[in-house]
Amino acid sequence: MLLAGGHHVVQQHALQLMIQRHPLKSSEEVVAKRE
Repeated sequence: MLLAGGHHVVQQHALQLMIQRHPLKSSEEVVAKRE
C-alpha cells in the first residue's frame, strides 16, 4: 500500500513539475481538451 501510494504521489509531483516548466503548453492542452 505504501509503495502504491508513494508511486501515485510521485506521478502527481511529476505532473506538477511539467505544468510549472511548460505553463503555456499545459494551458493549450487544457483548452484543447475542453474544446
